[in-house]
Amino acid sequence: MIHVSLSLRATYCAGAASRRNGCATWRAVELDPRNFYTLQQITVSYEFLGRYAYAIAALDRALNIVPDSIETRTQRALFELFWKGDTQPLHQTIDSILAQRPSAINSVADTWFVCALAERDVASAERTRRPGR
Repeated sequence: MIHVSLSLRATYCAGAASRRNGCATWRAVELDPRNFYTLQQITVSYEFLGRYAYAIAALDRALNIVPDSIETRTQRALFELFWKGDTQPLHQTIDSILAQRPSAINSVADTWFVCALAERDVASAERTRRPGR
């Protein structure tokens, strides 16, 4: 019982700290709205809090700054999976990367593997082990 209450308190304190840091981070975005790194940090905070809609909005802003960021595109689609349990956006993003820039798939192979597991696609999961082939 004590372990659970300590765990809940730690989670609450971490959430409160994230909210305080989130306000400062959004202030940083107001001062420098094209700062890609700051938007990624906001995304991490929102992910930690389970606020995927806000994380996706921050990623959309980041993609307006760096539209060719494969990692950011994949992360955005992954949050759709976390938020709604829908693998389709992630699957489409992976397929798009494989079609447009197959050599870039190595940087998101772990996310591709998560998609394959979520879809229970053994063949695709095997392919992630050797993405360059």
